[in-house]
Amino acid sequence: MRLFTRLKATVTTGFDSLISRVENHEALVAAAIGETKAAAGKVRVRLQRVRRDTETMRKRIAELEREEEAWRRRAVEAPQDQDERGLECVRRRRRARREREHLAREVDSHVALERQLTADLRKVDERIAQLQRRKNTLSAREYRTRAVRAGELDTRGIVDDIDEILDRWEAKLTEKEPGTCCDRDAFEAEYVREEEDAELRRELDALRAQRAAPPAGSTEARATATG
Repeated sequence: MRLFTRLKATVTTGFDSLISRVENHEALVAAAIGETKAAAGKVRVRLQRVRRDTETMRKRIAELEREEEAWRRRAVEAPQDQDERGLECVRRRRRARREREHLAREVDSHVALERQLTADLRKVDERIAQLQRRKNTLSAREYRTRAVRAGELDTRGIVDDIDEILDRWEAKLTEKEPGTCCDRDAFEAEYVREEEDAELRRELDALRAQRAAPPAGSTEARATATG
């Protein structure tokens, strides 16, 4: 864990004062992120070594368990008149058991270290991603600010220019489109009005004729029918 303590101290010590003095903030932040990634890469290498060592020790523990069982069986099967052989089997069984128990404690320690390194790396990766996103956002703001100050970007001016261009384009199209002459429009409109007036008058005459006609079943209606 001392590695992360040194890393944090290296990145954060004097960072604010440097920011205020260095004009190229983006380069400074990029360098800090790069150093953090490099340090995280070293921790990943160490984590892989811890995992390999843990796997090796687990395999050795399995071998020692088999050896311990084998020496136990040999001690039991040793002839009673050959105590030295039986005692040596017990001695080797104990030695295998002590090594197995020692490796088991080492495995527990390595597993705890592996979990801690994994958690620390996850936090560092999240922090790097967060810093990268913020750097990109601030870089975009910085570029836009520089462009506006240099007169390269003026949103309102661009919009006004586009509207003016569209107005001129529409005016040219209106001039070139066939059948848009004002005289022809007025001439056609006159015919349309006359035809509409004639249709309206026919409908009006039909309504008046219905009103003037006597109701069905009345004396006038029967007289009109017989006449």
